[in-house]
Amino acid sequence: SIEGNNLNALSSNRGVVYVKIQNIHVNVESGQPAEGTLIADRSGWTVKVAPTTRGDAKNLIDGTNSDVARDGGAEYWLTVDIGKVQTLTGIRNKCYASSYSPTAVEVFTSSDGAKWKSIGAVTISKSGTQYIKFSKAVETRYLKYYVKQGPNTVSLTEFDLYAK
Repeated sequence: SIEGNNLNALSSNRGVVYVKIQNIHVNVESGQPAEGTLIADRSGWTVKVAPTTRGDAKNLIDGTNSDVARDGGAEYWLTVDIGKVQTLTGIRNKCYASSYSPTAVEVFTSSDGAKWKSIGAVTISKSGTQYIKFSKAVETRYLKYYVKQGPNTVSLTEFDLYAK
């Protein structure tokens, strides 16, 4: 402690320290979106998947139980070009079985499909159908879904988006 006006005891060099504080807002959480409806027509969408996955990327938007999977813990991500800018409120993905579902994902958006901005990461329960809601709707044309954690084999069969 310093008593009286003896400020010299505080610092002999009187240096300045700058502290940068960054506020990170997480815009994703587990659960079904309260707003918006599933985009019914996915015919104009283009899906790409990590080269370490097996299965055709089109399987994720074809309405069937065909899957796109990773084995042995390989990297798993997918990107979706929905053809035009839309106001998105969440994600629904279906898995081959709950035992093949991811348990943590990060969601990114992009205006050009090349430079990605994270809107947040979320832990999700193992389930055959998983939901992620955006606490604030996002306007984007491109979306990236990155699996951060899950079993060695992650197997998605369908990928849907909610929009306003």
